[in-house]
Amino acid sequence: MATTVRYTDYVRKRLDRRKISLELVSAVLDDPEQLIEERGRKIAQSRWTTPLGKRHLLRVVYEESDNKIVVVTVYDTSRVQKYWRAS
Repeated sequence: MATTVRYTDYVRKRLDRRKISLELVSAVLDDPEQLIEERGRKIAQSRWTTPLGKRHLLRVVYEESDNKIVVVTVYDTSRVQKYWRAS
């Protein structure tokens, strides 16, 4: 059974405002470098390089149940070390 992903209106507006593509978010959800659980939510995150050559981290916060994912928020940060979990 396939998992369905739902983006709230809030998330869609945030993505548009911050110029983050749904394709990039989907890629992080499909194959995150790290998957973290905090306060009952999951955070898929992956590092990436901006067109200007800067290292960033895209974090996708979501809730999952019954093969459904609801994306709660998405944000891109240059503060990779703050959020990255050492293995």
